[in-house]
Amino acid sequence: MAAHLCPISKKRASVLLTVHEHIVSLLQKPDPVILDIGCNDGTDAQCFLRLCPEAKLYCFEPDARAAARFKTT
Repeated sequence: MAAHLCPISKKRASVLLTVHEHIVSLLQKPDPVILDIGCNDGTDAQCFLRLCPEAKLYCFEPDARAAARFKTT
């Protein structure tokens, strides 16, 4: 993962990528619908889109500060 796409440490990014890879493998389809409830800054959304670029991703974030960060990534 590129540093600018997942603004977290390399070690944490590696762990998250492994978790996301596992989730995508369970979906068993190239274009799943993914709901990211409480998407914060969009880190998970970015990881899922890198692994599954045809996914339909719906992100919801009630906190205006986090939503503003999400919009810039």
